[in-house]
Amino acid sequence: MAVVLAIEDAGDADALVAWAVRFAETHHAPLEILCGREEGKRHGVRKLPPGAEPPDEQGLAVHQALDRLGRPHVEVFSLIGRPLARALGEALLDREPTAVILGVRGDGASVPGNGVAAQLVRELRCDVHLVSVGGTWPKATHGVLVPLIGGCGLRAILEGARLVPAAPPIRVLLDPAHEARSQRVLERAREELPGRGEGRLQVETAGGDWGATLAEAAAAEDLVVVENERASELSRVRDAVKPLLARAPESRPTLHVVRPAGAFEPTVRQRMRDLLRRALPALDREQRIALHERLESGGTLTVDFAVMTGLSSGIASLGMLRDSVAVVIGAMLVAPLMTPLLAVGKALVEANARMFRQATKALGAGFLFALLVPVVIGLIVPGNDLTDEVLARGTPNLLDLAIAGLSGLAGAYALARPGLAGTLVGVAIAVALVPPLAAAGILIANLDLEMASGALLLFVTNLVAIALGAALAYRLMGLRVDALDGGLPPWARTAILLLGVAALALSAPLGFRLVEDATRGREAVTAPVPGKVRRAVAARLADEPGVTLLGIRRSGELSRYGVAVTLLVEQPLAATVVDDLTAIVEQAFGPDTRAHIYALQSAELVEQEIESLAPEPTQP
Repeated sequence: MAVVLAIEDAGDADALVAWAVRFAETHHAPLEILCGREEGKRHGVRKLPPGAEPPDEQGLAVHQALDRLGRPHVEVFSLIGRPLARALGEALLDREPTAVILGVRGDGASVPGNGVAAQLVRELRCDVHLVSVGGTWPKATHGVLVPLIGGCGLRAILEGARLVPAAPPIRVLLDPAHEARSQRVLERAREELPGRGEGRLQVETAGGDWGATLAEAAAAEDLVVVENERASELSRVRDAVKPLLARAPESRPTLHVVRPAGAFEPTVRQRMRDLLRRALPALDREQRIALHERLESGGTLTVDFAVMTGLSSGIASLGMLRDSVAVVIGAMLVAPLMTPLLAVGKALVEANARMFRQATKALGAGFLFALLVPVVIGLIVPGNDLTDEVLARGTPNLLDLAIAGLSGLAGAYALARPGLAGTLVGVAIAVALVPPLAAAGILIANLDLEMASGALLLFVTNLVAIALGAALAYRLMGLRVDALDGGLPPWARTAILLLGVAALALSAPLGFRLVEDATRGREAVTAPVPGKVRRAVAARLADEPGVTLLGIRRSGELSRYGVAVTLLVEQPLAATVVDDLTAIVEQAFGPDTRAHIYALQSAELVEQEIESLAPEPTQP
């Protein structure tokens, strides 16, 4: 992990770069520098090669400072888009370095508790070093002053000894308000310094006013190192160092404020991030490679993909015409459409344009195959009926959107974890992609375009929610575009935005239907019976004035409950009509089937029930 230096002011570049190079060398870590800002629609950072023309004065100042230092191995990056402070904060939060060095301006605006530095001091989980290089740096000999404000300062003592190993004794100012804690820090410092710090520490007790004490003590020193490891001492540290920063640059000592990693209580944002990382551990390199290979092979349009899509659609269509749940479930398991959708989610979070094109091409072709096959079957199969399995796909609601989103999360997670590959079977059953298309094809063949539109709406709902769910799962598992590579490109941001807008747009009609189902019940007004029965009933009622067919429903247990026909009439229903409708039902379902004719007249319900005249079974 690297040490990152962030430069906001070109005037500080020369001194800060020299300081950061020395700091990185003493910590045996590579150094990266973030500086300047470029205009552009893409947000992120761009690496500046040694011979590249810097985009602004900050970049130019950094390159000049590196040239004066003999060009040490340092990587320089330029921020792109966004205001500088926001871009800097996002880049650092995303980079997760081992330590961050921020320059402190002479007006003290970047002291902890002010501006972007305050946010980074509180949110970054790594060490944060705030540095204001004074005019006395560098010298052959340096005096180092470490005030133990609030009884904190172990890291400050060790940093001072590391940065200036040949300095005179380090002056340590004990905090009289936290004397016991200061003594413990002092003892630990002696244990960690070579030779128990013999001759390296000069201990004094500070006065009551830290600002006045520091101003007086720092007059004879070149480097002041302050540690801030507790949020409760934040204001005391800020007030103590401000008088030093108010001095003229040529007479001001170098100020180094250390905020150790994990010093402050984590924020709510940090707690949520840590919780998600524990729940969804990031994929390692081997897992990422294996996942990419699986999605690359399964999310590409091939002959095998087309054949399996067509076969699964055919199986689903025939299963629906047979009203067989088991056959429809088998078609769900055979269908290969889930993998391209997961590939779309991965391509979006990683900005993989090639995978995105391949996956969307496979989805488009799969959609056509899965819709065309049931249309053909619906046209060539004689006397096909609109069964429960067909009509159930024509009335999606908001719950289907939630199911698809959760299934996308589950599918993406299971595919990324080899040990959970078996759970993909359950995911495929939970959210079916081919059955809605099969139902839509059959309904189109029967010219029932209203129900067909509902089935297509269910497919689009599944499509959008699974893609968004997969993208979210992969992002939580650590798949992303590195901020130092420029972040998400415009096409990926646009695609994610469009999917989000589509999900919101689908929520309105699906939510309305959910409320309607809760109010009226899930069952549709027109329930599934063979098409020839509906047509025969409608033809018989066409010649009856003032009679309207509201619905005809077949019970799952015909011998027990029979078939119900609901009519809206303007006057009492003639007995001949009842007899004719009963005959149609008995002819279609057998003489043992009970026929229930419900006539609604003036908001009053009159039930006329005619039982079959089949002879009673004789007693033995």
